[in-house]
Amino acid sequence: MASEIIDVSASIIFNDPTKAAANATAIQNALNSVSTLTYVQVQVNTPGIYYCNQVVMPTNTSFLLANGVTHRKPANYNLCMFINKGALQSPPVGDSNIGFFGQGTIDGNASNQTSLTQPVTTITPNTFLYGIQGEISMINVKHFECAVANPYNTNGFFCQYIGTDAYFHDMNPNVERDFIHINGPSKHIVVARCSGFSNDAFIALNAWDWHRSGPTVGDIVDVRISDCAYYGCTGLAGQTRTSSLVVFLPGTRTTGNGTGIGNVRNVSVDGWEVNMSTAPGAPASPGFAITGDFDQVNGSEYSGVGLVENVRITRGYYAMTNSNCNMLVVQKTPGGTPADGQNTLTVRNFVVEQVHCDASVGANGNIAVSMQVPYNTFNLDGVKFRDCEWTPSNLTSNQAFVQFGNKTVARQVSIDGLTINSSGATAPTAACFINQYSAGNAAVIDDLTLDRIATAQGYQMPQAWFLLSGGVNNFRSRGNNLVGPNGGSDGQGIYLVANTAYIGYGVVCDGYFNGVKAGVQINNASAAGVTLQWRNCKILNQTHPAFMNGAFTANISYIGGLLNTGANLVRNVSGATTLSLFGTTTSGSGAQAVTVVSGTVRITKSDLAPITASGAVLTPQNNDLVNFAGTPSYAGAVVQGGGTGAGMYIYRGTGATGWVKLN
Repeated sequence: MASEIIDVSASIIFNDPTKAAANATAIQNALNSVSTLTYVQVQVNTPGIYYCNQVVMPTNTSFLLANGVTHRKPANYNLCMFINKGALQSPPVGDSNIGFFGQGTIDGNASNQTSLTQPVTTITPNTFLYGIQGEISMINVKHFECAVANPYNTNGFFCQYIGTDAYFHDMNPNVERDFIHINGPSKHIVVARCSGFSNDAFIALNAWDWHRSGPTVGDIVDVRISDCAYYGCTGLAGQTRTSSLVVFLPGTRTTGNGTGIGNVRNVSVDGWEVNMSTAPGAPASPGFAITGDFDQVNGSEYSGVGLVENVRITRGYYAMTNSNCNMLVVQKTPGGTPADGQNTLTVRNFVVEQVHCDASVGANGNIAVSMQVPYNTFNLDGVKFRDCEWTPSNLTSNQAFVQFGNKTVARQVSIDGLTINSSGATAPTAACFINQYSAGNAAVIDDLTLDRIATAQGYQMPQAWFLLSGGVNNFRSRGNNLVGPNGGSDGQGIYLVANTAYIGYGVVCDGYFNGVKAGVQINNASAAGVTLQWRNCKILNQTHPAFMNGAFTANISYIGGLLNTGANLVRNVSGATTLSLFGTTTSGSGAQAVTVVSGTVRITKSDLAPITASGAVLTPQNNDLVNFAGTPSYAGAVVQGGGTGAGMYIYRGTGATGWVKLN
């Protein structure tokens, strides 16, 4: 097999902008030797700055820059620095086996450019070349490798890629736009050991893209990203825009070149870090973004009717430097579109595991994961968080690990293993906050699991661990270990704060709660209510297992376990509460007491422990059994049959209604 390494150092001139065209010619002539050989690698080994016009890469070629070599774009030059030969053919054809290597630098000279990068001098909208704007543009290339140590100051995307079997590795970028920009259709892509700065997406998986940012639309499949780190904006040329470590952008193109649907499937991100705390500009972007957007040129086209599925984000650290810096967002790009009916973005089987979201590094990073789409533009089905860690910020306002504000019902969401670390927060640091998608309109999750939610050793959770302004139809929570301050502010435990909040049916089981003031608190005049069971939980030092303050209904039951309460079993300010205890060991000075300011309470107990009903307004039903500490004497109580004093009573709801003493 014929191959050759050609060192062009002696044929090109360093540090002379007027030699850019001549240098490009020398490099191009060497690369074109591939026509008589199987493979050619062109090298520049003599240190220096070399200005160079566009270089076209044929199949079976590579370019190597040695340590100390800078390959620089001339000022006011808007063509790609490198483009594969097949992309310039009409119609375009594919290339293969192209690479870029070495410890040198590719310098886009962005501060001296006046327009976006493009493949050729004249670009016609809606043609194939329209949308190519990488400094290294590899379009429909198979077997591509890029490992140039120092991508620097590039005005276009450092590398724009469409193709199969690509390997990006061991680079330290400091670039003005996207570092690695993948358009669809592409598959089998590996990005490893890359860390640095970019003023736009570090890694963009743009299966759909704006017309001027992608020549084609198609699926992106099988992407493995490992051991990468993003540190925010560069500050080069005064630019302080930040973006994300990974952007997922599916969608549909209906006009122009490359029409079709683009989905993003089978992506893993492992061993990563995002920390923008030292970036020159204030960070303003999430770590991972799944967005709905509209085309910058053809405004009637939207990202959507697309799919993001089978994604795993594992073993990562994210520094939440301010409120704009969520670890993960599923969102609609601001600006009013896409609105209802204009697109549908589906996210399913999305797993985040062993990730630490650290808000202690900033002043107000209050939401780690934000899924807030106020239009029916996305479906959420199968989002899981496993064995994660969250350090809240030092705030007096609500915080949450995951917040939902979705209009379309989210189907399945689970948090299985979350440790909430110590912070100076005084408001809720909730594992989950189901909010509203617009004023007065509840976001809803159909099936929600919150398992193994824990406060770190030494941390006393100030308020709610589950916060609702919206609703959940089916809720389960198992194996929690939560510690509170044994009193303090109301709003602890499970806290419903709006008239749209509700739990359709829920079970909390096998948990340990110590000093969490309220089990469930509803605090709005017309909340939709709660149906909730506590099974085999150990609950210590609780003030109000149920604290009801609204015109609602609450059906709460305890099955097995232990309940220790210091004030009462129920504090009912208004509304209607039914409390049932079956085989639950109760203790504490409040274990036989209820407090009813107004409204109604019904108590059912199977363990025959006495109820002190002083001041209460109970609403028994036929055949209810209650062991009273004295003759039933609450307002409206009627005793039949002459039995008085402490003992077991049964309520007869027919005939001569009232309490009848059994012993």
